[in-house]
Amino acid sequence: MSTAAKFSLEKETAYRHALAEMVNFDGETPQPVTRSWPEPLGEAAYCGFIGEMVREIEPHTEADPVAIMSQALVMAGNAIGSRPNFQVENDIHRVNEYTLIVADTASGRKGVSRNQAQGPIAQSNPDWSQRIVNGLTSGEGVIHAVRDPIEKLEPMRDGKNGPITDYQTVVVDPGVDDKRLMVVETEFASAIKKMSLPGNTLSPVIRRAWDGGTEPLTTLAKTAHERATGAHISIIGHITAYELQHRIESTELANGFLNRFLLVCAKRSKTLPDGGNLSEGTRTVMASAMGKVLSRAAQVDRMERDKDARDLWHDVYADLSEQVDGLVGAVMARAEAHVLRLSMLYALLDESAVICQPHLEAALEFWRYCKQSAEHLFGDVVGDPDVDRLMKALHKNGGKMAKTEVSALYSRNKKTDPIIDRATTKGLVVVEKEHTSSPGRNPEYVRLTGN
Repeated sequence: MSTAAKFSLEKETAYRHALAEMVNFDGETPQPVTRSWPEPLGEAAYCGFIGEMVREIEPHTEADPVAIMSQALVMAGNAIGSRPNFQVENDIHRVNEYTLIVADTASGRKGVSRNQAQGPIAQSNPDWSQRIVNGLTSGEGVIHAVRDPIEKLEPMRDGKNGPITDYQTVVVDPGVDDKRLMVVETEFASAIKKMSLPGNTLSPVIRRAWDGGTEPLTTLAKTAHERATGAHISIIGHITAYELQHRIESTELANGFLNRFLLVCAKRSKTLPDGGNLSEGTRTVMASAMGKVLSRAAQVDRMERDKDARDLWHDVYADLSEQVDGLVGAVMARAEAHVLRLSMLYALLDESAVICQPHLEAALEFWRYCKQSAEHLFGDVVGDPDVDRLMKALHKNGGKMAKTEVSALYSRNKKTDPIIDRATTKGLVVVEKEHTSSPGRNPEYVRLTGN
């Protein structure tokens, strides 16, 4: 086995063990890992028309405004289509994005937030509304929804049963003209389960669809005869925190599936016993304005940054590109690409073909929320099974444990000092002595940093 392959296998095994530790290591009923809830979206994220729309809707719904914003951005990017683009070296980025709304059961108002986001876009763009589908089952199914025409070579005969004189190309399937596809999967845990089935091609097709590129989407399955060129696919998924933490396989983290999604933690924003009262007149005006914005955005070609945005990009690029350890790092590994696409969306929805500083600032603020969502969901799970066991135990025990208690977590033949040292090196814990009045009795404790 090559060194690279061995490293990849070790990395995947570490992720798998880490996720197993998240589920259960002491026989107790599994509980979602919880950390600090993300700070609310700052004012910078409410940039341009999309910000005005969410502000208009927010008082009249129990949905979380960040969930409305996230899904509105993704849907608008799909409705705009593949024409606007931004070149980075040899890669072409377009405004197709994926987002995963993470909320606990119906109390998170995931469906409500989706409907609020979709309303103005669908009302203003009825053709696009026909491109909304649900039910992620296989890569072949995704390709079929945006397939190219299928042609077949058939023989030409001299008479009904005469000899073959030539061949002609016949179109047996006209394909799909509109290459936009807006996938809404409200039971995303089901899609994750399907991806784990042998031979299922959903994960690689979804990854390639996000990447874009000039190569058509296709699979190597023997029975697959369809391909899709120029597909513009966006995905919205709904899932609970528990399902995401305990159903996602380590392979989906290691192979880059999950880091193509904008992770957004959402919760009920308020209680409205009688519902909202956003008037039909306001909805009509909003939809009309959205239609004009989307129509203009769809005509934009190559995009670029202005000087102020370029200077800001240079300032933040190193931080965005910095490698982060653990599961949070695996989930956040495409920070630069996501921020770029978000800034393109904010610019287009502000009726600008140029990314200006406020558009990039909006994208950075939205990405900050996504990063904090990942930290909330995956916390300090680092992919080191022993360290992750220690971290879970510390959180369970109020952030502090005696070293003797730490030793009891592991088998007797395992030394705990190296484990504590690794956690200390990562800045996760500190070791301190507790001074007592008894001579020679100064027990050592392991404490979470910040506790």
